[in-house]
Amino acid sequence: MKFPHRVQQYCIPKILEGSNVIGIDEICSGKTAALPILQRLAEHLF
Repeated sequence: MKFPHRVQQYCIPKILEGSNVIGIDEICSGKTAALPILQRLAEHLF
């Protein structure tokens, strides 16, 4: 994937701000929720 999908462009910044979001798109593999979680883990572990 070279570019984020529409739902990722909208949801990821909101999730990183601490907001709760529900996003539905044609492609649903879990990356939208996983990426902010990994970002937060990386910030606190390293």
